[in-house]
Amino acid sequence: MNQKAERMAYDAGRASVRITWPDDDSVTDEQRRVGEHHCPFASGDPQREAWLRGLRDGLTEGIDDTERDKLLKRIDEEVGS
Repeated sequence: MNQKAERMAYDAGRASVRITWPDDDSVTDEQRRVGEHHCPFASGDPQREAWLRGLRDGLTEGIDDTERDKLLKRIDEEVGS
């Protein structure tokens, strides 16, 4: 993966924290929640790791501390700290 692709994936992950989902009865609260389930890259793809690092770095505000800690633990388990 080149640096540009890595940076784009990282930036997308970081920005995903600020997504505001529209009210839609077909989408559950869990699906709207910030998390790795929004990552468009498959497990094992180097861009997934970059995206998850961006998500981890973006989790500085806007999410409940308990949920953030659980999410950070899952990210760290997948990509390391």
